[in-house]
Amino acid sequence: APPVIPIMMGTATVVDAVSPQGAYLGGMIAPGIATMADALAVAASALAVPQWAFPRQPIGASTVDSLTSGLFYTALGGLAMMVRSTRGALGTPAPIVLTGGWAQAVAPFLDGVAVVDEHLVLRGIASTISHTG
Repeated sequence: APPVIPIMMGTATVVDAVSPQGAYLGGMIAPGIATMADALAVAASALAVPQWAFPRQPIGASTVDSLTSGLFYTALGGLAMMVRSTRGALGTPAPIVLTGGWAQAVAPFLDGVAVVDEHLVLRGIASTISHTG
């Protein structure tokens, strides 16, 4: 039930807002986790593609550890700010619904996650098709 913050975690990170009245208000679109990692490796060819993992420590002592820490904290920090800003605009601590390939990976690190369903969008599309055809 609204309000809610649906978040699609895939090639892009899409944070949407649904009002207390159930109206879709719009959202934010940013690069997804793998997209960020791949872009860094392309732009700085001397660097490997960072892997998603909880860093051993925030400050990396090696290039690999620094890449891991940077990807992890950038992705989650950016996502947390997107959620905080959306909640501020809604005027309520709306719950989060996570979907997409990265949903399970980020869920433990976000406050207020009510639903984690990697295939929610696909299930919604299938449900819509079955009701119209």
